[in-house]
Amino acid sequence: MTLDFRTLADDELISEPGFYRISLPRHHNQPCVGPSVTSGVLRRMAKHAPSKTWATHALNPKRWPDKDSAALRLGRAMAALVEGGADELMAHFQVLPDDKPNRPTKAQFRALAEGRETSAAKRSIAFWSDVDRNGRDILTETEFELLVNMGGALAQDPAAAYALGGEPEITMAWQDERTGIWCLSRPDNLRDDGLL
Repeated sequence: MTLDFRTLADDELISEPGFYRISLPRHHNQPCVGPSVTSGVLRRMAKHAPSKTWATHALNPKRWPDKDSAALRLGRAMAALVEGGADELMAHFQVLPDDKPNRPTKAQFRALAEGRETSAAKRSIAFWSDVDRNGRDILTETEFELLVNMGGALAQDPAAAYALGGEPEITMAWQDERTGIWCLSRPDNLRDDGLL
């Protein structure tokens, strides 16, 4: 059995079951001709009330911003590293020094506006303004080294190298017959012989 991986055009929606090359943000933002759910949405529904799921769902026009966690951020970083190496990781993440200044406080911003800021506050405000203007997500030097070391360890393990020898981050899509809702899954790696 050989699987057929399709690259979905930017203006194209998933309209038939299959295996698709699409970005992670697109995977999570309704890439199908009808409503879709990811495993994360289904897990949230199983764990919480439907109202909590709807509160942050992409189809909710009044949704609340979803909270990010260190685990989710590092997962996105590892997915980028596996998918496209260091270049892909650096396209989405900036690496900050471990000894970076703390984010400036409201009091420090007030002091700046009043012309009485300290040199440390001035440096902090300038540093974090540059970080925020950059727009990419953030990794510390320690987190970056951890990801690179984990990737290196995986590459050196013969079983892991075999398992990771397929296509990274492929969106699998199928339509539930009973509800008509599109179901999406995105394994870390999927080989064309079906191993995931």
